[in-house]
Amino acid sequence: MENQPYDREAYYRIGKIYYTKVKYLSAYETGTLFDGYRDDRSHLDKFIEIFKGLIEHYPDDKDGHLFLGLGYLRLKDYSQAYRHFDKAKSLMPDEELALFTNIGYLKAGAIAQKEFHSFESDTSGFFYHRDPLYLTPYNEREMEHYCRVAEANLLFSNPNNGIEGWKTEQGKILIKYGPPKNRVKAKNDAMLVTTSLHGLLESVNRGNIGAAKMLDTFGLSFDFWHYDDFAFVFSKGFGSPDYNYKLSVWNGMNLNEIAQDEEEKYPEYYDYEPKGLFRGEKGRTRMEVYYGVPFNKVKFEEEGEYYYGNYEVGVFLHDRNWKRTLEDVQYKDLQFKVTGIDTSSDAFTVDQLINHVEPDSYYFAVEIQDRYSDNVGTYRDTVNVEEYGYETLQISDIQTAFNIKMLDSLGAVTRENLIITPNPPRFYRANQPIYIYYEI
Repeated sequence: MENQPYDREAYYRIGKIYYTKVKYLSAYETGTLFDGYRDDRSHLDKFIEIFKGLIEHYPDDKDGHLFLGLGYLRLKDYSQAYRHFDKAKSLMPDEELALFTNIGYLKAGAIAQKEFHSFESDTSGFFYHRDPLYLTPYNEREMEHYCRVAEANLLFSNPNNGIEGWKTEQGKILIKYGPPKNRVKAKNDAMLVTTSLHGLLESVNRGNIGAAKMLDTFGLSFDFWHYDDFAFVFSKGFGSPDYNYKLSVWNGMNLNEIAQDEEEKYPEYYDYEPKGLFRGEKGRTRMEVYYGVPFNKVKFEEEGEYYYGNYEVGVFLHDRNWKRTLEDVQYKDLQFKVTGIDTSSDAFTVDQLINHVEPDSYYFAVEIQDRYSDNVGTYRDTVNVEEYGYETLQISDIQTAFNIKMLDSLGAVTRENLIITPNPPRFYRANQPIYIYYEI
């Protein structure tokens, strides 16, 4: 690079070398079926350094910015990734931009489809519904899509043969599901394959979970991609180039059909946070959201006798058409005596957000972000906000609490005269008193 600092191809070749580095790990070390080579992402800083050098000499090289976005996103530096993806998009011609932002890859049937004749480039609604963090100015799910397209083209393209990475079967799977949790290439004459937790998906050996089977693989190389709940197996003939890996027929099993079945069942994961609903004012319902912030997820600063911390919390509601009807974002300060808490423990401080909401069904989100670290907590669900009128006898949601006290011991027992310490996880230790609050 020092001798030829303006050689674009050299930057791409060396960058790919760093990005595709692997390390050998035994099955014992990884808790998986095979010994083999796994992706080694410890060289991402070198990968980024290479493409920083490229755009230093070629500031308007869109692929340079694209691969910088890829590197930064894999390091979870979202702000830098956003900056470079945004720059790369601004440098793309319209046709390439339509391809880059196309969500057709993410729909059922994309694995079998050879060409996307009608680009679905209006992605705002699609990605908006899947934005994992409304608190940030960018959409992390949308950037992950850009990252996967860039990665597919980096890993599986072969320009000399006119092969575009996003069109290969491995590229399509990567764009749809992201990098596998575990990946092993094998070239044995025979391999032992199991449908256990880290093995092939259930549909490979239907009704025979955990069974093992010797499979004749003579003359073929295999590339196993394992995810949490399913797996994909690609094969190619010995001596064929890597871009020839395909979902094929293996031991009587049509791996392509199995992969298409899995398109309908891509899993999603959400953290749990409870909600509480009570009657509010003027026909609205009072919605109370209780949450806990673990001490070991907050970056505290120690000053004298106290720990200080800050976090941002937001509750968001969208109606059935994904129109945002509520956005309540607040900044919270924490202060504890140094002798009062253990900042390394998973004990938590609790708080609540209160809003008055029109009765209806909503898409519901709560997000918490520590202001001085990368720690983020999110919860997504649907919530049915009930109407509490005066015509019938109704009971509100039941709120569990660590403690309930009266502000004025001589006053009336009303919600405004109570101090309620919520218990978001809803568990209690033995012999610990249980407090509940509800309204009739």
